[in-house]
Amino acid sequence: MSGLIKDSKRLEMMMSTEVPDVYEHIIVKHRMDVLFFTARWFLPLYTDIGNWDTTMRIWDLFWAEGKTAIFRIALALLKAGSKELLALTTIDDIMLFLLVRTKL
Repeated sequence: MSGLIKDSKRLEMMMSTEVPDVYEHIIVKHRMDVLFFTARWFLPLYTDIGNWDTTMRIWDLFWAEGKTAIFRIALALLKAGSKELLALTTIDDIMLFLLVRTKL
């Protein structure tokens, strides 16, 4: 579990530079801990993010690039959903989007 916490904090730092508007909205304004959604993304290696073909591509990236791929995919999801994320006004809606509606 300590690895998940470290990886979540690492993603949070990456978010502050790669997707600063999303970082400000989720982390600063709504005070959400990234662990709330990274556990659902990182532990099962994105198996519930899309269809099986997409999952296989993600796993190929993981085997080819290692842990770096996990962060690249997370940032890609946040960038792709940034307009919708920024329009959400409650932490409940943000969590629903990140855990259920985020798809590749």
